[in-house]
Amino acid sequence: MYSAPDFPDCPPVNRYHTTALGIPTSYTMHGHPGQPTLLLLHGMSSSADSFRELIYQLGNDYRLIAPDIPGFGYSADMSPYTISHLVEWLAAFVTALDLHRPVLLGHSFGGVVVTAFAHRYPEYCGGLVLLAPALLAASRYPEWARNLVNPRLVEAVTTASLALSRRTVLPYQVRAPFYDPAALPGHIFSRRTEDYLRARASAQVLSAVMTFDVMGILPDVAVATQLIWGENDMVVLAENAPAIAELMPDVRGTLILPECGHVPATEKTAAVAAGVHGFMAARRLV
Repeated sequence: MYSAPDFPDCPPVNRYHTTALGIPTSYTMHGHPGQPTLLLLHGMSSSADSFRELIYQLGNDYRLIAPDIPGFGYSADMSPYTISHLVEWLAAFVTALDLHRPVLLGHSFGGVVVTAFAHRYPEYCGGLVLLAPALLAASRYPEWARNLVNPRLVEAVTTASLALSRRTVLPYQVRAPFYDPAALPGHIFSRRTEDYLRARASAQVLSAVMTFDVMGILPDVAVATQLIWGENDMVVLAENAPAIAELMPDVRGTLILPECGHVPATEKTAAVAAGVHGFMAARRLV
């Protein structure tokens, strides 16, 4: 079970701003340039603030940089909204901050983006840590259905659904991904609610994932990878982990966390930090 001391109300991490691929991009940063760099990419309807607990748990061992993905948090919008375009944005962000082969940590949808980035630019990637990555989400749909997807239709329907949900079921939605939301302090949900209401690209994310052939690239992502999953994840099932580990050629380990849902960086912060430390140490990046 969770315990209250595990969830202090961490102060905000310092925010900065840059331009990547012409897109005004907001990001948080903790640490110093001489330290090993971890670049953290959040999931859908979220922001860099979702990593606040993990950043403080990892402490002073790393330089920790977390951008808001375009269309979320305080970053500007982007068009077209595709995985390929997000990869180019991320490459421009890495270049703008003059980062040398950072290890990329991606949660859920962020896991899709960093994996596609590692496939496109392996020379810029020092490794992958994937937290409940939504890598097999699109495979739930048959190929013929994905080929018929009209991104504008998906966006219109999903936008209408999200607008309705904000009025009716938002309290449920911000709690549903957690294993035991009743045990979590209110400030966690306050931040998640703010992120959800600030999100503008959730519909585009669904379209981007449905129309991207992630299965086709996984066997060619030749980058050292650590998988971390909540055993009780009901959003992206932990049973996906073995399939991903089999498809990707350089998975170094799979960590399944008991009594944990879809948000391991918040629910099991210490265990995730230990998994990150172990991966970084094995890569001699500590």
